[in-house]
Amino acid sequence: MQKKSLAILLITLLSACSAPFQVTSPSSTGSNSGLQQELDKASELNSSSAQLSVTQAQNAYFAVTGGLLNIPLDVTAYERLEAEVLPPMLAAANALSLSTETNVSVKADYQKLFDDISQQLLRGINNNLSVYQGFFESSQTLSNSINESADIFQALTGIFQATEYTERYFAQLGQFAQLLPNGSSLLRGIENQQAVVVNGVLKTLDQVEDPLVLQQGYEALIKTLTRPQLLPVLTQLAVKVYGAESVALRQPELTPVQTNPNPTDAVIRESEQRYRLIKVENGRIQHTIVTDSRGLSASDYLNQTTVVQVQNPVGT
Repeated sequence: MQKKSLAILLITLLSACSAPFQVTSPSSTGSNSGLQQELDKASELNSSSAQLSVTQAQNAYFAVTGGLLNIPLDVTAYERLEAEVLPPMLAAANALSLSTETNVSVKADYQKLFDDISQQLLRGINNNLSVYQGFFESSQTLSNSINESADIFQALTGIFQATEYTERYFAQLGQFAQLLPNGSSLLRGIENQQAVVVNGVLKTLDQVEDPLVLQQGYEALIKTLTRPQLLPVLTQLAVKVYGAESVALRQPELTPVQTNPNPTDAVIRESEQRYRLIKVENGRIQHTIVTDSRGLSASDYLNQTTVVQVQNPVGT
């Protein structure tokens, strides 16, 4: 009996050895499928996020679009554009920059919205410039109308603020060049508009006698000015408001490069102890307000080697 059992066991073992050897991994197929599902889900979430951001941007734009075409120009509409429309536009651009062929329709909606907004912005500024350009381009028109010069000056400072808000909007979204390839041409359009505005400011500046109007114009420009190329215009206006002794602008000098140069490009003394220090960082104008009780002129403050600050509040 034992011999018979042993024989059966040997036959079973031999049969097992002769059968084909198979290696199976029952969990591998399921694991790959689960991973792909999660990847697909992440893509879907990104697409829905892009769509939601486009919808939010569209709604925010519809809320301000009427104000963008006002004559006289409504600066608050352009300010709201930067505050309310730009954030969802940036969020959508960030999502769409990672998009695949599955969100082609969302990308098309976004690009159309961007083009519509850009056209509206440029048109609103152009319409206002067209109204006032004829006045300040003609010296005969302004020669006998001081009050008219003040009105035009105020209008121009408002238009300039609108161009600054618009430039920031284009510059932020222009970072996504593959998504919005016309960003650089839009910035050039804004620079063209600003050139016209600056010409108007310079031509009307000397004919405005109301110090309050000049002060308001200065505060409007100082609030929004970012391009270093326009700093000389700002300092000319500051001279009209505060006097020549209260304004200093660093000029290029043919001297050896300093090992520790003064980073301040301009100083405006806005009150007895309040100084605005202006410097250019990363191609943008930056402001710092300091309080100093030594009674220095703006030029002395700009050229001194040691700066004593009583306090350094954050502000513009």
